[in-house]
Amino acid sequence: MSLLSPPDEEVTQRELLRSIITSRDHDGRFQVVNDIQVYYKLTYPSPPDSVPNHPVGLCGHVRAADGTPDDVDQRPVIMFFHQLLGNVYVWSKLAQAISDATGCMTLAYDRLGFGFTERPEPPAIPNLAPEKNPYTMEGGIQLAAGLLRELNLVQMDPPDDEKGKRQQRKVILVSASAGGVVASGLALQYPHVVHSLIYVCPAIRRSEQGPPPIACSILGSAPGRLFLHWALYKYVPFSLLFNDPRYTESSEVRDRYRIPLKLPRFYESIGDLTWYFRPLEIIENPSVMRRIVQFPMLTIAGVNDKYSSERNQWEMFGHWKQVAREIGSEAHVQYRLINDCGHLPHDEQPEDVFVAMVDFLNRTGI
Repeated sequence: MSLLSPPDEEVTQRELLRSIITSRDHDGRFQVVNDIQVYYKLTYPSPPDSVPNHPVGLCGHVRAADGTPDDVDQRPVIMFFHQLLGNVYVWSKLAQAISDATGCMTLAYDRLGFGFTERPEPPAIPNLAPEKNPYTMEGGIQLAAGLLRELNLVQMDPPDDEKGKRQQRKVILVSASAGGVVASGLALQYPHVVHSLIYVCPAIRRSEQGPPPIACSILGSAPGRLFLHWALYKYVPFSLLFNDPRYTESSEVRDRYRIPLKLPRFYESIGDLTWYFRPLEIIENPSVMRRIVQFPMLTIAGVNDKYSSERNQWEMFGHWKQVAREIGSEAHVQYRLINDCGHLPHDEQPEDVFVAMVDFLNRTGI
């Protein structure tokens, strides 16, 4: 079925999304979470002899007869959270390489409103609790937690005893831009499952997470949604987010960002996310920061970031470092600057991001 053709009215959104993925990506999978069909991809370590210059034994793991780490099911899961208007495929240059280097499986998924995850109608119940509304930040956090639970990758309920804590499988949270808000929220609500956090150009200040309240009201209205439709269709992918604007001229890059624009309820769901958007306090709340810096943390910044400047990233890192110093975990908080890239280093300079991530994970121990 062509994405350019209007779907048959008798074909449900779920069936359409499944048929597209079946024809495009045999590794893609769907899982129903909180009555929403979520698109995700799991990546496992490759046998060392199948990849040239394979980084064998980076973290000291022993490989089984089939070449995979013999403890892959006990090692941390590396979970990716994409940026606004991103999707699973923005991590495609990193997922397999990181899995091979660390011996860990990786999990990338499409957040609600983006990529190939189902876009349901917004809730009809007025004043629904935020965590019950999938289009809120709180709802997004519960969707991520629900995916981990449904895939049975980690035990989301707190362990009952010390032995359970020692045996608890952990998750490494890797986020880009505003995806860091969901990753931070997951760490705050489920600290017992978190191994560490890696922020790639985090947009987690209140002013960076999304539009101000008046803009949310305007863009969430019927006229505002028409404007969103026009602007997104015309300008995605935004060249401002990259160091080299010509990067977005590649057909591969354009397809990665533009194909989801043709899916059912894409523009409507962006309007719903805008209408229900309320920022979470992270950097602005010292108690929240103290809870997060208990985990090993790496911030990766782009030297030519035009959205959240490198100066802002360094200042934010300084806040993290100060709070970490107060609780004695300063050594856990690290910073890496990537040259020749903008706001999306994982897309524009994946090799440098790979090196930064592997070095950090090797230091923290997995």
